[in-house]
Amino acid sequence: MNMKPKKKRKAWFAGVLTITFTLSLFVNLFSTPVIRAAKDVEENEMDSIAMDRSDLSARNMVFLYSGHFGDGQRYIPYESAELERLDTVRQFVIAIDNKTNKIDNYKERNMIDDVNETVQTIVDTNSEYKVLVSLPAHDVSSKLHVDQLFDEYVSYIKELKRKLGPNWDSVTGFYYPNEAIYFYGTQNYSYSQLKNQSQVQLLEKLSEYIKNSDDVDGATSFAWAPYYGFGPNREKIVETIAYIVDETMIFDDVYIQPHYYFDKDSAINLQPIYDSVKEGRIYGDGGRLVAKNHLDKTKIGIQMEIDSGYFTDTGKRERYDQTVDKFKELLGEKGRFSFYMGSKGLINRFNIPYFKEILDKVNEFYTK
Repeated sequence: MNMKPKKKRKAWFAGVLTITFTLSLFVNLFSTPVIRAAKDVEENEMDSIAMDRSDLSARNMVFLYSGHFGDGQRYIPYESAELERLDTVRQFVIAIDNKTNKIDNYKERNMIDDVNETVQTIVDTNSEYKVLVSLPAHDVSSKLHVDQLFDEYVSYIKELKRKLGPNWDSVTGFYYPNEAIYFYGTQNYSYSQLKNQSQVQLLEKLSEYIKNSDDVDGATSFAWAPYYGFGPNREKIVETIAYIVDETMIFDDVYIQPHYYFDKDSAINLQPIYDSVKEGRIYGDGGRLVAKNHLDKTKIGIQMEIDSGYFTDTGKRERYDQTVDKFKELLGEKGRFSFYMGSKGLINRFNIPYFKEILDKVNEFYTK
């Protein structure tokens, strides 16, 4: 039988395979790196975005109001869906109405149960979220019974830790709810005597306990959010903040309230707060350093302020937007922010409108 035609067909087929294989190698050789490079760029961009979001959320916080407000009224609790909506935030401060929830009445106010409820919601939302829990407030007498108050705060902390149980692992520290050092209002106010003021002495003891006691089991951070100053005592208020921030090691983080959102006359506060955060020391008006010494142990941040009034009050909207424009460049390495965003409302009384929209404004700020 003549086999030549079959050999020719085999040779032709082998040649086609060789050419196809060669072309395939050529395409893979030059196109695969391009495809992989494009994929790598896309993955790197996604990783970068995720890293930025992670770094951002690790630094910035939101205040969640819990428990009693006034006599017989309570804040509406938060829901996991609302915390999930805040996808730029992984740290929360459980805040209180500091006129209602005091160290001498926290048991009858069931403050520990209220804090526990909010912590549970946070943990249920994401067990990796972190929490600063509020201490009860105290009266603002110029002369406090320091040792007695300290013992009462220690009892509160121990009781709170027992109540939270395994959820204590999510607690990183404590928030001090009194928003000013009240010594400035007394007749004998003197910057040089602030160290002898009973409120400062109480804070020194609480800070030492929180940072060094085995009782707190890792919850060693201590934070404060004072208002920068307004009214006739504005300069003295700023001096007390400067003393606490620059000349003591009481707090790890201090988030200063500009107060401008609520008071059109407080626009003057924006520049010195900006200077303070940028330089890590408290500044007064005109670039004036306030404190005599600078230990550089306390990180300075800003308490951003917004509520439903942003959507109904032109003045509030303009003042919030001006505050954002002033501080947005501090987002990043220098900036540390927390957010006051009001509450959801009061149980059986009223619901705050635009709450979801407020959450969206917080996200918008943190991703600028």
